[in-house]
Amino acid sequence: MAYNLQRHTGDNTTRETTCAQFVRPSASFSCALHSSSAARLLRRRRSLEQPSPGPFVLGSLFTQFSPMHDANGKPKLNAFLWQYFINYNFGKGWALASAPSMTADWTAADGQKWTIPVGDGISRTLVFQRQPMTLGFQYYYNVQRPDNAPTTTVRFILSLIYPQKPAGG
Repeated sequence: MAYNLQRHTGDNTTRETTCAQFVRPSASFSCALHSSSAARLLRRRRSLEQPSPGPFVLGSLFTQFSPMHDANGKPKLNAFLWQYFINYNFGKGWALASAPSMTADWTAADGQKWTIPVGDGISRTLVFQRQPMTLGFQYYYNVQRPDNAPTTTVRFILSLIYPQKPAGG
């Protein structure tokens, strides 16, 4: 499970977005929106597929932030995010992964809307002092990007893993 809280404060108003994510095969992603100044429609869909017992794990996350209305005029947010992930497990905790975050700002000028990264990385799942974790490194080059966006992205990953205990165990 992942938990995300975003809090935006400005113009004497506060907007909060709280999301809880439960990942299992064909699971969906749900969010609750709380706002004192604007109503936004947030649609998310997440799928996780493991085609058969084997080394590959595949999945995708789509998010569209669509304005319904905004205080003081024209909506300020209309964005899209797509993150697919491909993971190949070598064994002994090692994996090769690609999980780029492709984004679009629908309010930007032509030629400035999309950020499209290409790349991959490597990770290792291990146990340190009885705590399972994943350590990783990923590198992405933005083949399409707005003029003010970076050309590359480097990710250093530390994920603590809390395995679910079997029922009745």
